[in-house]
Amino acid sequence: MKKRLLSAALVLCLLLALLPMAAFADDDVQTGTCGDGLTWTLDAAGTLTVTGSGVISANAFAFNSKIVRAEIGAGVTGIGLGAFFKCANLEAVTLPAGLTTLGTAAFAYCEKLASVTLPGSLKSTGDCAFQGCTALTAVTILPGVTRIDTRTFSDCAALKEITIPATVTAIGGSAFSGCLALRTVHFGGSKEAWQAVEVGEHNTLLRLAKVDYNAVTEHHFGDWTVTTEATCTEPGVRTRTCTDPGCAETETESIPALGHDWGEWVVAQEPTAETTGYRYHLCARCNTREGEDIPKLHEHAWNAGVVTQKPTATEPGVKTFTCTICGATKTESIPATGLPGTCPGGPTCPGYAFRDMPVPADWSHEGLDYCIYRGYVAGTSASTVSPTGVCTRAQLVSILYRMQGEPTNVKGYELSKLRAPFDDVPRGQWYTDAIWWAKLTGVVAGTSATTFDPEGEITREQLAVILYNYTKQFAPGSLTATGSLAGFPDAASVSSWARTEMAWAVGNGLISGTGSGGVAYLSPQGSATRAQVAAILMRFEQAMA
Repeated sequence: MKKRLLSAALVLCLLLALLPMAAFADDDVQTGTCGDGLTWTLDAAGTLTVTGSGVISANAFAFNSKIVRAEIGAGVTGIGLGAFFKCANLEAVTLPAGLTTLGTAAFAYCEKLASVTLPGSLKSTGDCAFQGCTALTAVTILPGVTRIDTRTFSDCAALKEITIPATVTAIGGSAFSGCLALRTVHFGGSKEAWQAVEVGEHNTLLRLAKVDYNAVTEHHFGDWTVTTEATCTEPGVRTRTCTDPGCAETETESIPALGHDWGEWVVAQEPTAETTGYRYHLCARCNTREGEDIPKLHEHAWNAGVVTQKPTATEPGVKTFTCTICGATKTESIPATGLPGTCPGGPTCPGYAFRDMPVPADWSHEGLDYCIYRGYVAGTSASTVSPTGVCTRAQLVSILYRMQGEPTNVKGYELSKLRAPFDDVPRGQWYTDAIWWAKLTGVVAGTSATTFDPEGEITREQLAVILYNYTKQFAPGSLTATGSLAGFPDAASVSSWARTEMAWAVGNGLISGTGSGGVAYLSPQGSATRAQVAAILMRFEQAMA
């Protein structure tokens, strides 16, 4: 009987190859429906986003070679038979926490799929669900799943390790047949619980694998404990420990050096016309003493000066001059420019030097004018500003840092003297101080405890969260107004951690949706271009004024 069931399941997997593939247009952004209550969007980069509530229909995306990443929204409760069968270029898929059914051969023969996490809301994994995914190397099954079905991972020849929760009590026949690289099973229960799991025939490779008993699939860390206090010049260390019974996993993090807390200067020797003077100050924390000479008495020799505050159409600017002998400074006012409200183009346009600057009639021109004129947005070269280029995390943080006047000392830390803030943010880069500022003020967090991903692309929902955090730090009174996401058809695709911030951004007119077929979409996971970021920042400053 079992052999007949295995044969039937295998035949069903092979029959999917005969089903007609879904039709897709050649436009950069494609949209459609994939089941009752579900819509999908496929962008030019190959990211498929499914939104709405319901079950993805059978064969919905089978054989589609344009899909590189699949983001399946929280409202999706099921994925039908062969829905992603043989998507040749699918590399990654995000399955929602509320998914309850996974159809036969749902992702079978997706030969570039490298890893997958199955949510605990599934009770079983689906027959042949990942059969023939030859690039699949790691699988995590979260607690809640009770059965791994027939041939779920058969012929996944690169699969090296799998995490199986203690809730799994049965593994179907041939579930791991052909998994030639399988070496390790991380099981969430005891040895006795593993031995009690009902394992079907043709799973020899699973039986030969090393089993790591009582494995933890997700740590629950307690509060941080400082083990080494930070000093003015040396970083400290803090640790925290997982609170799960039987787990002693610890996480360690560096605490930035505090920087000196200098007191007032004390003049030990007054300068004269013939001799230099001397002054010193002491650190209130460590009593370190730092001194410097005071130049001889002299007449100031001012340099040519630099513009430290640009004038606006209505407000004067400031030019600062520095004495070349002693370093003293003085300022002069720069008259307001009286620029017209609408840019006429030509040499008076702030972006005139950039050959790719949009024409004044283009929607993006005003925002770029605004940000270039104030020094928030810099050119990507001497002659380009790259308005359609994607804005990176480092670029956005640097813009916000400039909006705050590029402070050199933040919360008592002298930025130039601090070590690198993250492993992938070395000292001395054009964005290093800006990222330190963002980290210390809480405006932007890293992508992990040790990484920031400075070249990573900013999505629209990430931009909303960052602006919300920026406002919370520097204009908390402006967080009261909010809006609703209900009018957008893809509202359900907004990540849970960004819903409050996206509603705030919509309510304040910062994000108004992207048009497609006469419908406005939030496109929360869509990348934000430099022109879009400039327009949003202009509206942001105007709304917060």
